[in-house]
Amino acid sequence: MTVPAEQTLLAAVERSPQAAAAHDRTGWVGLFTVDGRVEDPVGSRPHAGPVEIGRFYDTFIGPRNIAFHRDLDIVFGTVVLRDLELEVTMGSAVTMHIPAFLRYDLREANGEWKIKQEMWNAAPKQ
Repeated sequence: MTVPAEQTLLAAVERSPQAAAAHDRTGWVGLFTVDGRVEDPVGSRPHAGPVEIGRFYDTFIGPRNIAFHRDLDIVFGTVVLRDLELEVTMGSAVTMHIPAFLRYDLREANGEWKIKQEMWNAAPKQ
């Protein structure tokens, strides 16, 4: 496997916040490889495969409005690390601002870059 240009991997990762903002469940779940995993937060039991990833979406992403405010992206091989703040609107009266780190491990599947694993961890407050 040849490591693609940084822009290719960043574009693949960027589809995640786009699908979340559009409330596109099928699109978001489809970003993952068949054996993909979401570990949110790091150290918790991973959500593995399309069914569990779909349940994760239904519980944590679908019912909320989530905006990704990126500070820094680092690409190393086929891994993208993203330092950001998540703006999560829980309802008309509650909006949370969560500093976080996301790690996307990417893999090529059928000529398309997909997420093999997404790991999320809250960043410590400064």
